[in-house]
Parts: sequence; structure tokens; C-alpha cells
Amino acid sequence: MTEQMQSPSSALYLFDDTAQTATLHLVYENGQVTLPVQGILPNRSKPYRVKLDDPDWAAHLTQRQPYLLKVSESPVFTAMKRTYLSQLGVQAVLVIPLLLGDRPIGSFSIRLTEIRDVQPIELELAQALAHQVTLALQLTQLVEQSRQAAVLDERNRMAQEIHDTLAQGFTGIVVHLEGAKIVLTSDPQKRNHA
Repeated sequence: MTEQMQSPSSALYLFDDTAQTATLHLVYENGQVTLPVQGILPNRSKPYRVKLDDPDWAAHLTQRQPYLLKVSESPVFTAMKRTYLSQLGVQAVLVIPLLLGDRPIGSFSIRLTEIRDVQPIELELAQALAHQVTLALQLTQLVEQSRQAAVLDERNRMAQEIHDTLAQGFTGIVVHLEGAKIVLTSDPQKRNHA
């Protein structure tokens, strides 16, 4: 998508409803994907995370259509982020919301080196590719949930086996103790012969 839009880079943000944050998930720059923990912004070793109680970032949740942000004017960009984008020659960012049904799950940002009108065909392509990204993210989440369910099932199976094995062992001990009790409480002459 980045190359189709003749962009120097792009970024994928994912929303976390529980923590009410937007986290920079990855950046595509110079033909390769960079993970945020590798320090995309100068002097950062942790992922870039924004609380969604910031009204400018909260606006991302209400958008359902792509929109353009001017780097020099938008309050979404911190001074550090604005400087970083300016060094890349980025003047505008096309934000494409990632929607799962009606629920926003993130946004894909294509960084543009000029402020320009984005052609309808470019928007259609960007939205189609963003839809594919959304489906891939959903599939990844379902695979992770399936893996977690399989781990839980295996733990439950092992716990049941341990329970059954211990129950069998305890039953055997009880039977032997009952037998010993009978022998010990019975006639002493029978005990000597046993």
C-alpha cells in the first residue's frame, strides 16, 4: 500500500479498548518493516503508545472514512513526532481507519511527501488493502485464541488424568487399609495363619 501511494513510509496503529490506548504496531520504511521496540522515533526504546482520552486521538475512533492530516497543523503530532516526520520529508498523513464491522481496531497511516488531493482510485485501493489488513489481524487474533483454548484443554485433560490416577491410588490404599483393619480386628489365631 505504501509503495502504491508513492509514500516513503507508513505506520500501523492498533487500538486497545481495555487500556484505551493506540499503540504503534509497526512501520514500513525504506522497503522494510520495523517493529516499534527497535526504536522508530529517536530516543525511544518502547512502543509509541497514546492514551485515547486525548481528544485529538479520540477523533480516530469516530472516523469511518480515510482523512488527511497536515503534519505542520495537526495537534495529533507531538513536537518530537513532527520533527521526525519532517526529517523524512513527510508533509501529510493519510489515515485509513481499520474497522471490524462497526468497531475500529486501528488505523493505517500513509505518510505523504506533499500535501495533495488523494485520487478516488487511490482511496479505493487503500481502503481495500486496509480491509485485507483488518481481516489478517482478525485471523491472527482468532489463531491466538484457538491456541490458548488448546493449551487450556490440554491442561484440563492432564488435570483430569492426574485426578483419576490419584483417585485410583487412594481407592487402592483404602481397600488395603480396610483389609488390614479386618485382619487386625479379627480372631488372633486367624491372624497368625494369615
